[in-house]
Amino acid sequence: MLFRNQKAMRSGDWKYLSVEGDEFLFNLAKDERERANHGRREPARLAAMRAKYLAWEESMPRHPDATYSVVSSRELIATPSS
Repeated sequence: MLFRNQKAMRSGDWKYLSVEGDEFLFNLAKDERERANHGRREPARLAAMRAKYLAWEESMPRHPDATYSVVSSRELIATPSS
């Protein structure tokens, strides 16, 4: 199931993540908590991982009957109580 159109892959110490079109590149060996986005510092690596992900995605069979519906809104998301 897709949620927020997320896409992710890992290659060695690197993780590519796309969430609703925003792209991130993390070095998991140096940043386990995924806080530093290296996308701007490593544009070639980001592009290569994106291309590798898209090639894999294209190789997957299509399932037109596999649909989902997520009913949610900001009001329904849990917030900390005071």
